[in-house]
Amino acid sequence: MVCPFKLALSAISAVVGFVAYKKMINGGSSRERKPYDGPLRICVYGSSSIKTPKKYLDASALLGKTIAEKKLICINGGGKTGVMGAVNTAVRAAGGKTLGVIHAMWINEEQSSELDDVITTSGDGDDYGLHGRKEHLMRNSDALIAMPGGVGTFEELLEAMSMRQLNLENFRSRIPVCVVNIDGYYDGIIMQMNRAKADSLLSREIEEVVKVFTDPIEALDYCLDFIEKAGEEISSKRITTASKL
Repeated sequence: MVCPFKLALSAISAVVGFVAYKKMINGGSSRERKPYDGPLRICVYGSSSIKTPKKYLDASALLGKTIAEKKLICINGGGKTGVMGAVNTAVRAAGGKTLGVIHAMWINEEQSSELDDVITTSGDGDDYGLHGRKEHLMRNSDALIAMPGGVGTFEELLEAMSMRQLNLENFRSRIPVCVVNIDGYYDGIIMQMNRAKADSLLSREIEEVVKVFTDPIEALDYCLDFIEKAGEEISSKRITTASKL
């Protein structure tokens, strides 16, 4: 006969183990919001596709290299291919640091080996779907730059634009949001924004919601100038949910 006491201990052990696993998957202590006063953090949204055109990869590599040379931290989705891969490889090659925010389902398949720190989201509970990933990308960034990408990149960009439109978390005065429109890639989204404004469905001027550039370095320079002018508005509200960077 099995001892009831041993059964109880086994049940408690299983629960504790499951909770520990959930904390690990959800970033554990890295999910705690802590004040941050380190180097500026530039989030780069972009593709993970292995078929990403070379012109987008080259522009992304240039952006990553420049981020590192300016002693900034690069934040992105943690991928090893596409725009994310090009950025991460370039940052590491130039001696910079990167923080990847990646969904648990892609850890083994897509996670870049060039990352200095990783936040993993589970896709369930408070992290339902990709919500947790987007939240940690935003919370750990001082500026957001969208390079060419697919539906996931569109979603990240549009949420950031919505944050500025509604001024949630003081985004308009605190977080610059830029699009790098290489070879007209984002012409469709820009056209849709113009249509929304023309039909009185957009309450702010388009440039208040997103700034459009054709050169990634111009976008980065704009972000740095924005942050410098914002001053205390940014420095007093910076937080991190990362464990190392």
